[in-house]
Amino acid sequence: MLIPLYTLLFLSAASLVVRCDEQDIKAFYYQQIAAKWSPKVQPFITQIETIGEDKLGLSLNCQIDFLRLLNEVTNPNITDWALLMIDSWGVVESGTFSGNTNWEGRMTQCRQIHSGVKGNDGKEIEGKYCHLGWPLFGTWQLPAGIGTCVPQSCPEDNIFEIIQALAFGQVIDVSQPFPWNKKNVTLPHCAEIPDIKNDKGAIAAITILYFFGLLVLFGSMYDIVTNRSRSESAPAQSTGHNDVTFGKQNEPANDDQNQRSVELITLSLKSDVIPDNGQPNEPSGREIIFTNQDDGEAGTSTNKETLTKQKNGELSICARIILSFSAYRNMQNVATYRHTRGSYRCLNAIRFMSMCWIVLGHSWELGLFLTERPTTENVGDLVNRFKKRFSSEVINKMDVAVESFFLISAMLTTISFLKKVKKHNGKPPCAMFGFYYFHRFWRVPIAGIVFTSLGLCGSIIASAYLSHGVFIRNDTNYFTDIYIAPWTRSGSYFVGIILGYILYKSSSKPKMNKIGVVFGWLISVLGIFAAVYLNHYIEVWPVSAKIIYMSTHRVILAAAVGWIVFACSTGYGGIINSVLSWVGWVPLAKLTYTGYLIHPIFVYYGYYSSPVEVYFSVWIMIYYFLGTLTLTLGASFVVTSFLELPFTHLEKIMFRNVKI
Repeated sequence: MLIPLYTLLFLSAASLVVRCDEQDIKAFYYQQIAAKWSPKVQPFITQIETIGEDKLGLSLNCQIDFLRLLNEVTNPNITDWALLMIDSWGVVESGTFSGNTNWEGRMTQCRQIHSGVKGNDGKEIEGKYCHLGWPLFGTWQLPAGIGTCVPQSCPEDNIFEIIQALAFGQVIDVSQPFPWNKKNVTLPHCAEIPDIKNDKGAIAAITILYFFGLLVLFGSMYDIVTNRSRSESAPAQSTGHNDVTFGKQNEPANDDQNQRSVELITLSLKSDVIPDNGQPNEPSGREIIFTNQDDGEAGTSTNKETLTKQKNGELSICARIILSFSAYRNMQNVATYRHTRGSYRCLNAIRFMSMCWIVLGHSWELGLFLTERPTTENVGDLVNRFKKRFSSEVINKMDVAVESFFLISAMLTTISFLKKVKKHNGKPPCAMFGFYYFHRFWRVPIAGIVFTSLGLCGSIIASAYLSHGVFIRNDTNYFTDIYIAPWTRSGSYFVGIILGYILYKSSSKPKMNKIGVVFGWLISVLGIFAAVYLNHYIEVWPVSAKIIYMSTHRVILAAAVGWIVFACSTGYGGIINSVLSWVGWVPLAKLTYTGYLIHPIFVYYGYYSSPVEVYFSVWIMIYYFLGTLTLTLGASFVVTSFLELPFTHLEKIMFRNVKI
């Protein structure tokens, strides 16, 4: 009985809503807008006539179009375009003392306004979104800002006068002293649709990426076609010793060999260039290396015939260059999860974890603090509450993660160098040093080209670092004088040199008693804890203690990580070595270099693409971090496969006949 009654009441209420005229609702809302803005706008209109148009400081087109907007606002029958333009302005909101000092408004709504009315310049009046900022208060000099929506005819240098007029209800007389402290106000920034057709830098970047894309496409097609033709032409009983293939090798004819699947992994081109990671060189002499899927160890084919010194006629230089850009082969190379023989297996995990730590810290720091303007609604809560937590030190000290890269690089370079010196009886040729530097300068610019060519976010990143004005000028000095200065990083590098020398001399088989091993692990854990968390427990540092801590905490962390590498590489790692030596770290470690370069793009894009400010909480930041890390790894896989590895192969081809 009650159900039909409720249904009847619901239908009656729905009919009343339907009968309500939408125009009446809009008219009521328009009246509220007009009543709100009329007291502010009317004095502005009156004073324009009193002061005179020549003293306004506004361009003629902007002045006429903006006055037309204000007249529409004061009209009870306000038009849609004027309502949307006013509604797009930022307004002061609650939470100012929690850091909510940036009132963005609605940029998307503003830029979509098309009035259908011609302005003074004969063009249609359209919405133009601009932002103006200034330092407000507090130790952090939190920047306040407001978003505006004005006619398209208003240039950027008129925005300040417009905001001044509406904020104080008076027009600026440019012939009189300025009422604001204009020195601290940032220049207005208006959102403009980029004109890529007239942007020479963008055209050059797109051209470079298209060129590399064509090389990858052509190389992949050539690889697939030639691989298929070789597979079809190979005799069933042949072991394939004289055919260089990329993919699976034809299985031998006898039954014993057919029991096991043999996969061709690499075609190693002879190169004695010092390897980037310091690991033992791959076999040279164009030796075909097979890996058996049963034991996962690199070796020869199942009939144990060593295939070396193949004739140069098998693959021409041109073919090798083309195959260097094969995505089909390079993606398989990146995804390979087998350890290289003689490598230090724990390094893969340390590389990847260090990169993740950096991405975690930058997901917080770059997005919340080092921004062109605030992106967080409650950044004050972050400063006052989260920064005082014990767990926040992981974020505060994320910059020390790069010390592991300096440590590993120095260690592996030292080991490789000592092996070369021994090979030449203590008299290394000068050419060896030349090839070493060439290798460094050959690899770094390639990834740099990609980083700068992805210029869709390049201006954002550059402005975020360079355009803070009074907000982060001290941080800029810190980066220039301390953070990127090589002498401030030399301590970790020297620790890596010492570690590499010890591992080389001990042949990775030192003898240690249990007490020494336990003591080493204890000191390592305490060193990492001190480098990261000691600063949390001491609020006021004596000057001398602060100098000692800032001078040694990076070296202490490097030494602690160095012990982990030493213990895991010499058989004293235990369960920690089992975790760090897991084969799953191998493909992830290959993505760390590119990931380190490109992850700021995703960090800034994630924050700046949001139409509203982010409300800070730990769980929201975890989502941002995981999303940034996932996108970074995906993009790194593509860039590494399509660009980094091809140039590594080209380097081997260039120096295939060089012996050092």
